[in-house]
Amino acid sequence: SRADIVLVLDSSGSVGLDNWNKVLNFSKTLVQSFPIIGGRGVQIGVLSYGTRAYVQFHMNEFDTKQELFNAIDKIEWKDQETNTSGGIITMRSEMFTEQNGDRKDVPNIGIVLTDG
Repeated sequence: SRADIVLVLDSSGSVGLDNWNKVLNFSKTLVQSFPIIGGRGVQIGVLSYGTRAYVQFHMNEFDTKQELFNAIDKIEWKDQETNTSGGIITMRSEMFTEQNGDRKDVPNIGIVLTDG
């Protein structure tokens, strides 16, 4: 199966560090579930958000699960205010673009993880 997926991760203070680690582990479990990563299968991009959105990596940056795991492990908890709408807007306007890996013939899927 093929899909372009962006994970929108709530990195606000209310999430807390313990739950942030659960969010990252969930993200890696999701990546693990796909048989093919990269241009021939599922592409994954991630952004985190607190007060504003932070693009962590675009869908066309990694072609292996291990590269994605390593990149996810490096995402830091922001401990800021919550701006879920900013994360969703950034996903739509910056992540799902052809320049950043969006493929026209493949479904776009946005997954928002938040405590609010």
